[in-house]
Amino acid sequence: MIKVSNKAKSELSNIINSRKLNPDQCIRLSVPPAWKGEGDFGLVISNYGVSDSIIEFNNKKILLIDADLTNQLSKSNLDFKDGRFTLDIY
Repeated sequence: MIKVSNKAKSELSNIINSRKLNPDQCIRLSVPPAWKGEGDFGLVISNYGVSDSIIEFNNKKILLIDADLTNQLSKSNLDFKDGRFTLDIY
C-alpha cells in the first residue's frame, strides 16, 4: 500500500475541511490518462468507488486510490513538501 506522510494527511484534511464536499466525495490520487494536468499525478475531487483503497486521518476519509493504482504504487510515498504534494515511486 502507498505510504502517506502525516504532513500529506494533514494537508489533505485541511483541503477537505476548506471545501464543501458532498458526503459521497473525497480527494482522489489520479494519474494519466485520467489526470490531464501538469506532472505525473494529481489530486481531484471524486466520488467513492467500490474498489477504492481509502486513506484516513483522525477517523476521517481523506484520500481515495483506485485498486489498480494502489497495486502499481505499492512502494510509493506521498508527501507534502515546500507547499506541494510529492509522489516518490520506488
